Amino acid sequence: MAHHLALAACRSDRGNKHLINELARAIYMTYFLQLARFGSLAVRVYLDAETALDNVLARADDGDWRLSDDETSVVEAVLALHDQQLASAPMHRVVDVEKRLRTFVMESAPSPLTGLQHASQGAFQAEP
Repeated sequence: MAHHLALAACRSDRGNKHLINELARAIYMTYFLQLARFGSLAVRVYLDAETALDNVLARADDGDWRLSDDETSVVEAVLALHDQQLASAPMHRVVDVEKRLRTFVMESAPSPLTGLQHASQGAFQAEP
């Protein structure tokens, strides 16, 4: 639910760094859950959603925290899958993915999507 509130705020120019982080967290959780075989989105959607957040952060220097309509649409697509995942994935899988996300954050890596640009023609393969 927090990710939907964050999206609504960023859509209406009431965004901030915390809310963008909430959206990034939801995007990466969705990606990790997809790797665990819960749902499927094309790689391009994840990359576009991440780019949308990067664009907002770049505009934030000028005080503009608003997602454009196109940026909102791509983030909404990821959040829709995330909602489905949360409704269908067993809680222990969600907890595992949250741990994986925390590990990623602690490593200070630029993005878990790094390297996916080459695979951006379709849905990517889930982990075995």
